[in-house]
Parts: sequence; C-alpha cells; structure tokens
Amino acid sequence: MRTRIPELPDTETQMEYFMDFSAGGFGRLLFRWIENEMEELPDVYAKKASDSILCFMRTAESPRTKPAK
Repeated sequence: MRTRIPELPDTETQMEYFMDFSAGGFGRLLFRWIENEMEELPDVYAKKASDSILCFMRTAESPRTKPAK
C-alpha cells in the first residue's frame, strides 16, 4: 500500500486510528442510507458519498487564502 500512497502514517497506531475513523464514517454512511429507506441504488449512493468526501479532502488540502483587509 505504501507504493500507492507513500505518505501513509509511520506507525501502526496511526494506521489503526485512521482505520477506526474510516470504519466509523463508513458505518454512519451505511446507517444514513438505510435510514433513508435505501432510496438510491448502492452504486449511486457510494458514488455520491465518494465524490463528497473527495471534494472535502481537496478543499482541506488547498492553500488557505488570507482574508482581504
């Protein structure tokens, strides 16, 4: 996996924290889908969730701009 994502956490503990966090998020997305009576097809819901997560991650990674004075 490090060849695909070279900036992975250095320690096993960091990886475990990330995996727990990711699993919790996945569980919440699954719960939300069920709560909404699974109106969307699984692949459609997964695509929307994935796109939303990637959009947020890109926004968080972009350089911060200073407010105009």
